[in-house]
Amino acid sequence: MLMASMIAASSVARSEPMPEYDDIYLGVFDNADYYIAKADKRQRMLAKNVYQNVGAASINGAENTALLVDAGVSPAADYCVGLGYHFPSDEELEWIIPMASTIDAQDDSGGTATFAGMVAEYVLAWTSKEHGTNTIKMLYRYINNNGWGAGAGNGLECWVIPVRRVV
Repeated sequence: MLMASMIAASSVARSEPMPEYDDIYLGVFDNADYYIAKADKRQRMLAKNVYQNVGAASINGAENTALLVDAGVSPAADYCVGLGYHFPSDEELEWIIPMASTIDAQDDSGGTATFAGMVAEYVLAWTSKEHGTNTIKMLYRYINNNGWGAGAGNGLECWVIPVRRVV
């Protein structure tokens, strides 16, 4: 595997060398190092009304992903775990999206799911965070030429952007 590209300087000193992944290093968030999968590992998925109130509300997408996988309700969480990643939380995506152009500049995968490509089609990206209590919907983030925002829904086809959280 290749050493991860580095985007943001870490504010936390590492006692060990950065793990080797073929990912893009983002920096430190929530006291952990974060990596994002390159464009060739991002995928569009349809969210159906299969999500349940499993308590996926943490700032930490790794914890949310574990809850969703254990409940057997999230194909997107299953996809991320199958690749060795987790499904990012709303807060993680909110932190990642402003780095989109820098992420794209360091992506050498040849994959077509770049952030620039996603913006051209008005990207919707799923988060691992649930919203609501009666009708559970998954939160999503969107980015377009006017910036980014958030919403909640089911039955939408959105991008899944796998990330790694390394403590």
